Amino acid sequence: MKKMKEKQTADYYFKSGQSKGSSGDYEGAIKDYTKAIKLNLKDNSVYFERGLARHFLAEKYKKGAFSDLKKAIKLDPRDTDSKRLLDAFYKKSKK
Repeated sequence: MKKMKEKQTADYYFKSGQSKGSSGDYEGAIKDYTKAIKLNLKDNSVYFERGLARHFLAEKYKKGAFSDLKKAIKLDPRDTDSKRLLDAFYKKSKK
């Protein structure tokens, strides 16, 4: 009997991205978060998580990390986690 493929929803990719990010697979996490964003453009937490994963690969994704966090804040202006992280990124980049 064939195993049923789990429905690939934005939530599926978000959770998969979190799992990959937790294990240090930031490239894989970024890919899954990008898929989640394509399925649900208005979830600020996905932009935050992708920005965080991009931060860990700063040399390659520095600009992307900044723009993801700005987008997360735009979607939810009360998002203090994104604001704090963005502020920390700016301070770090100016050193």
